[in-house]
This record gives sequence, C-alpha cells and structure tokens, in this order.
Amino acid sequence: MRLEPLIKYFGSQAALADILGVTQVAVHFWVKEDALPPRRAIQIENITNGVFKASDLVDSEVNHDSR
Repeated sequence: MRLEPLIKYFGSQAALADILGVTQVAVHFWVKEDALPPRRAIQIENITNGVFKASDLVDSEVNHDSR
C-alpha cells in the first residue's frame, strides 16, 4: 500500500490527520482505499519538503474527493 510509508513517517493516522487538518476517519478511509485526494497529496509534498512526491501518492486515473 502506497500510504503506509506516509503513516509511518508521521507516526500515526491521527498525527497525519492533525497535520492536514482532517479527521482520523478521513485518513483511515484513504489508507483503506489506498487512495489520497490530489489536493492532500500536494499538501503532503509541501509539508515534507518533497520527501513524499504528490505524483507517487495519487492514482491519476481515479478522481477522489477532497476530504
């Protein structure tokens, strides 16, 4: 799953949720679906100074909501 390294980097789903200003439930959904809204992927790329690239975090063929 492509989001597991991201969760490990931040320490937990709850920690990632806090940083992004979303609920832990939203993060859990992204992990379960292995899908991240593009807007959040860009936010994560910026927060991590490029450690995680937005293009690696999203599936360009799927349209996700912006939770």
